[in-house]
Amino acid sequence: MTGLCTYSNGPTAAFDAVEHIRKHLGDVEFTNNTDKFRKYRQHTTFILACAHVGVYGYPVKAWYELIFGQDTWKDMQVGVFR
Repeated sequence: MTGLCTYSNGPTAAFDAVEHIRKHLGDVEFTNNTDKFRKYRQHTTFILACAHVGVYGYPVKAWYELIFGQDTWKDMQVGVFR
């Protein structure tokens, strides 16, 4: 997706992010990719699939929650090794 976007902290932030993805991909590609991405429940795989179509950052979380339900995204602890 081109350009930087700041998504509001309000209740429509996720909606705005998903609409940005839809505009970026177009309706047909958005629908096709949404169907394909249903098999990627693991966060890292989902993030890579999104990157493949040019989606990064907060919109990834919003798209994940659109597919799998609100509050299904669990923030990962990156860089923590024991």
